[in-house]
Amino acid sequence: MDDKNLDHLIQNPNGRQFWIKPVGHPDLPVDEHRPYDAPIIRIEFANNPLAIKGGDILIVYRIKISKLIYVAEALSTSFKTTDEEIRKEPWRLRWPWIIEAKNLTPEYGASWARYSLKPFALAKEYNQEDAVEKAKIGGLKFGSDKLRISQGFALFMLKKIRQLHTTGV
Repeated sequence: MDDKNLDHLIQNPNGRQFWIKPVGHPDLPVDEHRPYDAPIIRIEFANNPLAIKGGDILIVYRIKISKLIYVAEALSTSFKTTDEEIRKEPWRLRWPWIIEAKNLTPEYGASWARYSLKPFALAKEYNQEDAVEKAKIGGLKFGSDKLRISQGFALFMLKKIRQLHTTGV
């Protein structure tokens, strides 16, 4: 499933915006056993992500360990969490905006912790290979909720995920 989704996206990226998105609570430990394999994922934001539209691609990584955990396609524009959801899960007060997305990498997301695909290391590798179009993701270290990235860098990361199935590394 991942291979088919990634192959299609790599071959047909045009007309989409690509985003890198950090997730996770900074004060809670990382659960490396948590799978991200659900077909539909709710992605939370601190601020209304008005720039993200349906069809845009989000490459999501877990903060603290800085590992890619899944790739998703936005299915909706943003909407705000309900008061009832905030009462049940108070952390939603910090991240009240939500986008529903189709998980394009449920197989990778089920075992993401086994791999060491780290966005900052990938940006460095990409920048060494591509002298023209640099990946600039440093803003994520200073609290950015999301960051638009170039198609070239996005495809580079998608190909790295895709290679895991080919090489098994």
